[in-house]
Amino acid sequence: MVVRKEGGRPKGRDPINGIKGFWRYAKNWLYPLCGIPRKNFHLYMAEICWRFNHRNQDLYPLIINMLKNTLASDIGKI
Repeated sequence: MVVRKEGGRPKGRDPINGIKGFWRYAKNWLYPLCGIPRKNFHLYMAEICWRFNHRNQDLYPLIINMLKNTLASDIGKI
């Protein structure tokens, strides 16, 4: 992949360092697991993506809010 630069800054698309940062973050999460089943890999990656996108926030209130919304929508189906 070629990244065009003007004045030392990438021009056009986002810098490639963003994806490198994500994979470094993902490897740090996956390494202690010493391997995961192939059939569940997409679930692990989905969690890592969510954590990466919210890495500067306190996750506890976000998760509690998600659980409340999920439980409320499930009760409405009964």
